[in-house]
Amino acid sequence: MDPANWGWNVQGDKFTLIMMDNNPAPNILLNRIHCNCSAQCNTLRCSCKKYGLECTGACGSCQDGNCDNMNQASILDENEDCF
Repeated sequence: MDPANWGWNVQGDKFTLIMMDNNPAPNILLNRIHCNCSAQCNTLRCSCKKYGLECTGACGSCQDGNCDNMNQASILDENEDCF
């Protein structure tokens, strides 16, 4: 596999990343995969809830423990792995 075909510049034995101006995904997808709610995410104003998704670690302020749209079991599992 040629690294030059996968976003890298190859100069001798050195690789440098080619920076892109494009987003990693379409804006409509980027806007749907996380919310930035400051409340409990229990209404359709929460974009995660609106599209039937649970809030995740990518979400904003709702991660402060006041989110009603999060799977509590997965949070506990993640915390157990840290110890």
